[in-house]
Amino acid sequence: IANEFPELTDSRAEITLRQADIYRLTSEGVRVAQPQDDVVTIVFDFHLYRKANVGDVNSEHEKKYSTASEALADSAQFIRQLRQYVGNRLSTLRDSIAEDYYVGPVLLENGASRRIYNLTGSGNYIFRARHPFTESDRSIFVRRDRKIVDEKISIRQDPTLRQWEGKPLVGYYTADANGQAPQAVTLVEHGIFRGQLCGATPALGTPAPTGNLRFNNPNTWNGALAASTAPGVIRIESSKTLPLKKMRKKLLRDAQREGYDHAYIVRKDALYCVNVKDGSEKPLRKPNINPTLNMMRHISALSTEQTDVVNSEDNGARFSIIGPKAMLLNDVEVPTTTPEQPAKIPLTFPLHRK
Repeated sequence: IANEFPELTDSRAEITLRQADIYRLTSEGVRVAQPQDDVVTIVFDFHLYRKANVGDVNSEHEKKYSTASEALADSAQFIRQLRQYVGNRLSTLRDSIAEDYYVGPVLLENGASRRIYNLTGSGNYIFRARHPFTESDRSIFVRRDRKIVDEKISIRQDPTLRQWEGKPLVGYYTADANGQAPQAVTLVEHGIFRGQLCGATPALGTPAPTGNLRFNNPNTWNGALAASTAPGVIRIESSKTLPLKKMRKKLLRDAQREGYDHAYIVRKDALYCVNVKDGSEKPLRKPNINPTLNMMRHISALSTEQTDVVNSEDNGARFSIIGPKAMLLNDVEVPTTTPEQPAKIPLTFPLHRK
């Protein structure tokens, strides 16, 4: 891939495969407490240099892919996505900048499930019952039975889901660090905060173990091993969904109702400005659009299409999130970006030297 793009000035590909079984020594003998997830991670870092309409631009990018080792054959799909991603990033260097005042509907495609889980759980802080009967635990407990996200959303832990669409899921396990089997836990029910995850130690509002004291990733430098509360497989479900095509039509209708002649779609590779009349898309230089928790309380629509993503908790155990592929939010501000400063080309990539 590096040889295909002369504009690619620096790149680094790293593939990490971690395989480990963790054993628990008890007075009754040795038994497997929790097989460590076999996870393959591929990271491709690269810089792109191109003469653009605002001056020479040198930008840094990263593409990451994580999967269970059994699904490593799917890495071919990642290579295709990577080639397309590099091409898209190159084209956006020529694109115009989003110099616009816009506060309206925005469609976020890809990564919606991770955003919903992280924002709703405040990085999973709310969903972890770690400190029994402490001040921090009580401050979370007062939120129980209160609305924390849009009523269309329910979040639960599914300990029985081992595969998704024929692929093994990262985060499936049969026993936690205490030897407890993971339990089905409803974290959010129709937008209402209902439950938390814990290990063998009970907490305020969580009197019974849920089997979620999971081993963290072993430290590669000194072999240190610790355990913390983390989920296994999370399902995000919605009572009302729309196919992605209908969500795009709704986006244009809502933007036109707000008085705009355009709307925005956020994808992994770029920000797209969409004409409300003909639906044509124009890629733009991507500004930083970060939905907030308040936006999660009033989600306009969620996609019928679902996807699975791999998440991690405090550099700890990895887990899977299965949920809507896209979501439509209202009253999202698209910030105006400024042109990048002209940059001198760094050292030529060795594959491109004559």
